[in-house]
Amino acid sequence: MGRVAVVGSGPTGIGAAETLSNGGAEVDLVDASDGTENLRGYPASAPDLRELDSQRAAPPPSASFLGELPAALLRKRVFGSDFVFSDVERGIPIDGPWLPRSLARGGLSNVWGAGCYPLREEDYADWPVERESLRRWFGPATRLLHISGSNDGLSVPYEVGDGMVEVPLGEGADPASPFEALLHHWHRFREPLGHLGLHAGRARLAVRPRHAGGSGACEACGRCLDGCPVAAIWNGNEALAGLMGRGVRYHPGSLVRRWTLKDGQIWLEYGGHGEPAKRLGPYNALFLAAGPISSFRIAVESVPGGAEASARLTENDVIVLPFLFRGRMTHSVRRFTLSEAAVALDPAGALERPSHLQLYRPGGATLGPFAAVIERAPSPIRTLLSHGIARLAVGMLYLHGAQSRSLRLRPVGADHPIRPIEVTVLSESQGRDAVRSAMRRLHAARRHLSLNPIPMARRVGGPGFSAHLGGTLPIRRSPKRLECHPNGRLAGAEGSAPVFVVDLSAFPEMPAQNPTLTGVANAMRVAAGYLAAGR
Repeated sequence: MGRVAVVGSGPTGIGAAETLSNGGAEVDLVDASDGTENLRGYPASAPDLRELDSQRAAPPPSASFLGELPAALLRKRVFGSDFVFSDVERGIPIDGPWLPRSLARGGLSNVWGAGCYPLREEDYADWPVERESLRRWFGPATRLLHISGSNDGLSVPYEVGDGMVEVPLGEGADPASPFEALLHHWHRFREPLGHLGLHAGRARLAVRPRHAGGSGACEACGRCLDGCPVAAIWNGNEALAGLMGRGVRYHPGSLVRRWTLKDGQIWLEYGGHGEPAKRLGPYNALFLAAGPISSFRIAVESVPGGAEASARLTENDVIVLPFLFRGRMTHSVRRFTLSEAAVALDPAGALERPSHLQLYRPGGATLGPFAAVIERAPSPIRTLLSHGIARLAVGMLYLHGAQSRSLRLRPVGADHPIRPIEVTVLSESQGRDAVRSAMRRLHAARRHLSLNPIPMARRVGGPGFSAHLGGTLPIRRSPKRLECHPNGRLAGAEGSAPVFVVDLSAFPEMPAQNPTLTGVANAMRVAAGYLAAGR
């Protein structure tokens, strides 16, 4: 077993490192973070919370009212700092549309929406692994991410993981939220909704719920995406601090270029442009968790004959769809800016694969360029607009990867220690008919859902807008070079020291629901398999 390296400190890297460490391996967690943020994930010079409102970033110029919504809208600031996206063009350079990526400790878990759902029964058809071998790790992944949710209508498509913190009806982040009344309504109509192929319930989030009490429980302050002041949202940085306390060695500032083999063991070469190459090692095994772009780049630079390889990058098409609450509304002065409710749509007709709808109260990121307009309006108009907006819910409809666009990655530019990755659209969305089908079903179920969709106001997310990217080094039953065996081992990198892929790069297809929980469960599965084989 010996000494192993995990590259990347996001959720999947943390999941692999925890499993390996618990199994007795000596673990080095190698990270590109430059060390400017502390282990809570916040910049060392974080401003006072009272100053945060004056430091909110203006919507990017590309956030136009027309056309596709750009992924750059996802560029959130933490306590006024953009450290999460700092220097990504140097460390993860791409030639093409802006895509969400991070060099920070914990990666995009610093700014994620915290949604966590396991695979649906239908999703296992995409995975060439024994269902039970992956399913058994959803419980440990649920506990690691401290997921909260309810055993409700969503439990039909999304099995409740062992260790999920139960949130009873009316005990969410904000008891006065209109979504709490909506959840009661869905509970009453759970059976008829199921007959319509819709399963609705409380969003499952990696957030310590309000009713849990004590330090680190949600206070519904509304700063979810600006930097949670009580660390209620799970963050890879805090988990990393716990791993370091248990003996995992952390190597920040180590931007990995490639791996090499010497005497049957792995050495990591690291260093950015203009820096002399340095080495870490030796290691008995390597676990790649650097993200679908970086893990792909490292692999093509390291596997013999891989330098000119290309890969398909899968994601979910996203449709931003506003809804109007039906019936009387409750008013809440508190705020919660993560998803509060979700609806899983069964496949039917042109919607050939399952779909997933997340619902938010409008504000901040979900209002996009409209937020700045409202904030600058005169007080009476702002009040009027606020009351109108309170009757709205913002939906994010995610299509399955098989019915979404895909992108093509290809390394370009020789003689560069960190080669840029060219990103081009490989196929346009295949889901226009699927979207129309989903919209018709949501409209037909409006009474049971107590939500009226407003289809003329929908917007489409452009490349990368889902932030659910993967599949560049996919698991296959009979893998080719730069694909993975069912046990996660990378084909083409055969040798006495194995290389495993444990991030979303290994996904054979992107499910409609948030992939983080599946990614962590798979990372734990692969790490446990390595430990078992070494005994």
